This record gives sequence, C-alpha cells and structure tokens, in this order.
Amino acid sequence: MSKVSIPHTERTAGEPRDDGLHPVKIDKIDQVNENIRLIRLAPVEKNSDLKFLPGQWLDTYTPISPKAGGFTITSAPSSLSQPNPYIELAIQRTSNPPAKYLHLPQPQLLNTLLQIRVGGSFTYPPTPPRNFKRVVFVAGGVGVNPLMSMLSHIKTLKESGEGDVEVRFLYSVKEQRRWDEILFFERIKSTMAELGMRGGFKLFLTPGKVGSDQSSDGSNPDGVDVARRRLTHGDLHEALGPVAERKEVLCYVCGVPRMTDEYVKVAKEAEGMMKQNVFCESWW
Repeated sequence: MSKVSIPHTERTAGEPRDDGLHPVKIDKIDQVNENIRLIRLAPVEKNSDLKFLPGQWLDTYTPISPKAGGFTITSAPSSLSQPNPYIELAIQRTSNPPAKYLHLPQPQLLNTLLQIRVGGSFTYPPTPPRNFKRVVFVAGGVGVNPLMSMLSHIKTLKESGEGDVEVRFLYSVKEQRRWDEILFFERIKSTMAELGMRGGFKLFLTPGKVGSDQSSDGSNPDGVDVARRRLTHGDLHEALGPVAERKEVLCYVCGVPRMTDEYVKVAKEAEGMMKQNVFCESWW
C-alpha cells in the first residue's frame, strides 16, 4: 500500500500564518546536488512588509497549482534587510506539484512570479522568552533547513552584540560524491567557526554516494568532526552538556517523523533537561 501524502495546507491547518500573500520573483537558483537546489525569492514590492522568524516556512503558490507547497525558509531574517532583500529556500525534488515546478530548468524559472505567505511556530528564540546558555540543533536530512535559518540568526545577533550563546550542531545526512553536495555543510562549518565553536559541529554520514574526495577511512575535512555512522542517543546526551547545566539548554530537532519523535523523547527524558525547552518539527 502506498503512503498517502497529506497536503501542506491541511497538515499545517492548526499552525499560525500571516493573513496576506506577498508577491515575489525567483531571483537566483543554485544547484546543490541532483535532488536539491537553493532558490532566492526577491520581494516585488519596494516597501514590502514581508518578515519572518527563524524557523518559519512559506505557503508557496506556483503558476501550475492552486494548492500551496510548503517550503522552509533557510535564510536569516536579516536577509530581508540587505540592499537586495531576499528569502532563501532549499527545494528537494519530489512528486509534489510545487516542488516539481521549482525543479524546472533554470531559464524557465528565473524572474517568474510566485505568491507566498509566512507561517509556522517552530521558531528561535522560543516564545515565551526564557533563560538559556546553550542551543543544541539536531538535523536529519533536509530537516536542516529551519535550523540553518536559526543558526544564521544566532550569528547575526552575535555580530550586532545582541546575544552570545553556545551552540552544538548534530547533522545526520546521506553521504554524497563531494562535500559541497551535502546541503549547507560548508555554510554550517563556516558559521560555527565564525561563532568560535568549530568543535561544536558534528556530521553523521549514512551510506550514500561516495566519491574520490571522501575517503572511507573516516578522515575529516578541515578538522570537522565527521562520523560515518548513524547519530546515537549518546551523541545527543554529550551535546546537551553537563547535567547540572541542562536546565538552561534549548534543543531543536527536525527530521523525518520517526527520527524526530525518537530524539525529542531522548532530549525530554535526559537528566536535567526541561521538557518545555525541547522543540521539534517533522518534514515529509
């Protein structure tokens, strides 16, 4: 029996979302690997009131379907304050009509118009506000998308002197032919280095496409902590830090439902953790 896919708008019917739609144009497309591309959307209106929180997603209306696709924003909110403002999405190739449309040849997509609406409650920092000193991100596959937005926002806050928090980033993903084909690998690596937390990024590679520049002996690129195995409960416990300090730790988990449920349970049941400081979102 085939799995029935629930439409994005039905699956997120209970989530908060903006009232109005915003027109945007496809401004830039970068191919990450054969199944994922990054797309930049530029607001059409000069004085647009478009805004979002780190971790939110877009209802995305394309010309080929009356139903919205749901795609998580991967850029920080500050991307809308740039001289050329934009919102970035990472689109995985699927049979979903909006995703199929956004994987058409680039010349057919550039400068085309879309309508978007911001929504979602999986955000950083959390509401209501709370005290915290460490943030642990746990990503599985394209579940990295909202966490990339959050990490970029943490960097923006630190650069502006508005906040300084310790970060641990655990990322489980299929191995690719080249390091730059792993979604956001280079960006996470450089952001963590800029935050002064190079050792806080751990990459877990599961069997995938291996090429000549990824040796099978487990060697690490540029000192990144790489493990060619699955993420374990022990890895998460280590990232959460000393038990006595865990009441000031936030944990964000995003991946496929089974993985998300498992690691949310592990985080909530970890000694010293506050259950209300564990947040999650699943992707389908």
